[in-house]
Amino acid sequence: MFGDPDAADRIFTCGADVLAVGINVTNQVILSDADREKLQQSDSKYARYLCKPLAHYFDYHREVYFTEGVYLHDPTALLAAVNPSLMTLAEGAVRVQTAGITKGLTLFRSNDKRLTLFLLL
Repeated sequence: MFGDPDAADRIFTCGADVLAVGINVTNQVILSDADREKLQQSDSKYARYLCKPLAHYFDYHREVYFTEGVYLHDPTALLAAVNPSLMTLAEGAVRVQTAGITKGLTLFRSNDKRLTLFLLL
């Protein structure tokens, strides 16, 4: 949203059905150092292979966010698309601020009287 708010706003207003998983949700899904160690010890060559590129992300998250793990933004969004029953979803209108101090801010107006944003179950 922040990188190209104009494009993001166009996506949300184009009329297509859009599934968006907020960073407030994806920041709750973390691959920990312990998880990474389990991958490294796995019998799966694919799991062990993942550890190599993950090293960069672990270093980045440790330096920038002071966390001992990495946020799984893209995998969480993919999970929501593949199995939406794992999350609580809400339908409504989304707009993205395209100018000013709030540029990139995402606004959501629920179609329901009761508001439930994207939360992990």
